[in-house]
Amino acid sequence: MESASVIIAGGRPAQDVRSLVAVWTKQGITGASLWVDPVDVIEAPPEPVQVTAVLVDRDGEHRVDLFAHLGRFRLDLVRVAVAQFAVTEDAVSAEVTNLGQEVGATIERALPRDPSGRIMTRLHRTVVVIPASGVTGLPSEILAPRWEANVVISPEDRPDLDRMSIYVRASENYAGHAAAAVSVAAGILRGIPGGAFDKVTTDSSSNPDDVVVARLSIRSVVGEGVVDVLARKALEPVTLGPDGPGRVVTWAAPASEPDLIARRAAQSVLAAPEWAAQAPPEGDAPERTREGFRSAVGRAARFNLRTVGAVAAWTANSSRTSLERSATEHLVGRGSGVLVTVGPRAVDNAEAVARDAIDSARRTMDDEIAYEATRGTPPPASTWVTLRNLAFGLADGGPIPGMESPTQTGVREVLRPGDVVPAPGAAFRTRDGALIGALDVHDLRAHRLDLAGERQAREAELIRLQEVRAVRAAERADAPAAPLPQPGPTPSPDQAPEPSAEHEDAHLAEALAGAERAVRESRVVEADFARWRAQNDRSVMSRVGEDVAKRLEELEVSRQRFLDRRDDVTAPATEALDRAKRGLLRQWRWTLVIAALVIAGVWIWATQVDEAPDWSAYAWITVGVVVLTLVVLLGFNHAFYKAFRHYEWEVANVLARQRRDAALFLWEGKQLARLRLLFAGWRAWASVISEVVHRPWEPTEAVYEDLTDDVIERFPAAMAVARQEEEQVDISTRLLVAAYRAVYTEGWAQQAFAEAYERFAERVPGSQQQGHLDVDTDVSGSDLGARGQLMEFWGSGEARAFLGEERTRRLRQLSNDGELDLPHRRVGRVGKYSDDVWQEEPAFFLPTTISETTFSHEMFTSPARAANQHYVQTARLWLPQVAYPAAERMTLNDKVGPTVRLEPADADTALRVDLSPRLLRREVALFTAKEPQGRRAAVDRSDRPSGLHAVDGATADREFL
Repeated sequence: MESASVIIAGGRPAQDVRSLVAVWTKQGITGASLWVDPVDVIEAPPEPVQVTAVLVDRDGEHRVDLFAHLGRFRLDLVRVAVAQFAVTEDAVSAEVTNLGQEVGATIERALPRDPSGRIMTRLHRTVVVIPASGVTGLPSEILAPRWEANVVISPEDRPDLDRMSIYVRASENYAGHAAAAVSVAAGILRGIPGGAFDKVTTDSSSNPDDVVVARLSIRSVVGEGVVDVLARKALEPVTLGPDGPGRVVTWAAPASEPDLIARRAAQSVLAAPEWAAQAPPEGDAPERTREGFRSAVGRAARFNLRTVGAVAAWTANSSRTSLERSATEHLVGRGSGVLVTVGPRAVDNAEAVARDAIDSARRTMDDEIAYEATRGTPPPASTWVTLRNLAFGLADGGPIPGMESPTQTGVREVLRPGDVVPAPGAAFRTRDGALIGALDVHDLRAHRLDLAGERQAREAELIRLQEVRAVRAAERADAPAAPLPQPGPTPSPDQAPEPSAEHEDAHLAEALAGAERAVRESRVVEADFARWRAQNDRSVMSRVGEDVAKRLEELEVSRQRFLDRRDDVTAPATEALDRAKRGLLRQWRWTLVIAALVIAGVWIWATQVDEAPDWSAYAWITVGVVVLTLVVLLGFNHAFYKAFRHYEWEVANVLARQRRDAALFLWEGKQLARLRLLFAGWRAWASVISEVVHRPWEPTEAVYEDLTDDVIERFPAAMAVARQEEEQVDISTRLLVAAYRAVYTEGWAQQAFAEAYERFAERVPGSQQQGHLDVDTDVSGSDLGARGQLMEFWGSGEARAFLGEERTRRLRQLSNDGELDLPHRRVGRVGKYSDDVWQEEPAFFLPTTISETTFSHEMFTSPARAANQHYVQTARLWLPQVAYPAAERMTLNDKVGPTVRLEPADADTALRVDLSPRLLRREVALFTAKEPQGRRAAVDRSDRPSGLHAVDGATADREFL
């Protein structure tokens, strides 16, 4: 529940109280509050009042605009408390109350309302009058009729409710007494969920001018509680060691063959359709076709007929080329840049035709696949659901999708966290200080190759030096003995002496030693890296990621190889076709020449030699020569036809190979897109799963620090603080194991993820919690996407902190329910009101549950006391859970005495607020003239309390004034 507390007070006492509350807030005793001084309220009708408040929080005091600050939060309750510090009769002011009413009305007008007009944020207004002892005669105008509560704090300060009061004195304990009263009224006392007077409201049966007298008693234990100590140890995964929770829970045991289970789990993941390697498309090679005899003959005949025209065109092209060259030279000149043409040309370059066809096909395919090759189908959301459920199930004993749950002798086996996924932040530090994460598969593979290459280079250098040493040794063994040195001219000082053999050997030995050290160092570094990687690569998630990364690299290499050789696809060589073409032309020329010569010879013979020629015979001879010529030419054409069909088949194969490469390129592109999405998703989910499995929660940090002695000395007597006898609470192994088993229940990882995701979905607008989660369908890869935000949620520790609080609350509830038998701390009150008694923690809170002491008589007029109005009517009691059993044994509501409303406190703090019946103003002595009293006044017998503290008839109660 979000609430805000506004305290309106003025004057010097208000400043002193606010300063003390600021100290308490910094120490963690009280929460944040807003203080308004009348001098900071500006009225400028018709505009609403402008209020500058002092925000008191753990960071100190800050001046803020009251309405702007309240508007920052979605509030369920706003408390407005006007504090009248009646140090003396003249210290109060009705103007403060009037100003508080104006501020309260302005806040009320600003509260949100639903369509029916109902205010959606509750407003509770209280006037708290805090008098010092002996103060009377206060004006009734300081009260606010028709406000929810007008409360007068009884001027009594008791170390315990059943002990005598030390009075409330302006120069001694008033500031502490007033600070405690204001904190309780404003609902900012630590561990107390709500304000003490939130339930005090006006109704149809009450008088708007009614007043309630209240008395406070506060008890608190500072220091780390037993549950906190237990949670700090149980929620620290490091305390379980590398085996994880499997070594302490009763429902499972650590896997006896973790490597085998991890391998099977990885294989089950990789065998799923969305993870499995897909087969490449089959090659689109041209098929050999069957052709009938008549069809083949007809096709060959048609080709032969077309060849006749082609031969004529080729011949014409040759002649036309010579003619065009001559025409160009004579008409425009060779250097004119103009080519004079004579008619159209026939295409006679088969290679150019084939190349154009291949290039056209390639351009068409490029346009089709350039975009499609980058499009990939995202993995279905079930891919990540199955992956994380499998990982969680292997670690927490839950169901494992895709494989049987491993069991040994009927006991479920669980993997160690490190066998499921590498720990968060696991990284290898290279020699240059760089860190390579355990999930950075590509960097790890590259580093392994770098280390291997460096080692091989150093080994090669060592072998080279060893060979040099061997060669030198062999040369010296074969060399003749050196002659004795002969006296000769003395070398000049500038002439460098030649290095001796011993110097060269020493230099070589030093180089060899350095090379050997370098090789040993490389091998050690490589072995260390291999050992570290073997420890991390054995996990299920590492095996999956390694397989995907390997396939991804292979596809990238294959794709780059295709891009590098795509231009290598050229038209088939035309040497054979060109050779057949030239042979055909040559055969045609010689055949036609020979046929022409034969026919000419026949006709010359017939006309010149034969005196009586038989023209019909000569005609038949001519026809025979022509037919024979055609048959021969037909044979030559058919030979060229076969060469052309062979070349056509080669072109078809080139085009088919091009289509096959394009299809493979398209398939590889889609596979690359798919594997990149898989790898990115695996990387993201591996980091989240690593957080969940290795460190799902963390101990909550201590919010409240130990109190300093000077702060304790300024506490009123009614505010008791105790410390534990021993600095550290001893947690037995039995209790720690019980806490482990309470936290690590079957399916703990899946449950932790589900709880954390609910929390995550609350802070991310529009998050889907039913059906497939947004984090499962997100493929953006952006840090601002749902999956990126989830990684940040876990990586920042926010999820761990939330789950740590939830598990601490669970341990506390188990303790309250008696399922965890926690030892009690031995505590003793500290400060000037200490009684030097060490007792168990429940006993320290016990005095707040058993007292029935009446209010101080000086607060009530004689008629009110005669009507027993100074008896406590209702006691609101907030108790820490550790004191609940003792409170229940007291059966407060079964005794004659006040009605006790028992509520749980959120911390090791107990608060008791005693409330009187509703009183008229004239029944409260504070608002009447001081009654003349003697030095000692007899006490009316009717003032005796009932219940446990009733005295026998022989004892006389006296009130000392």
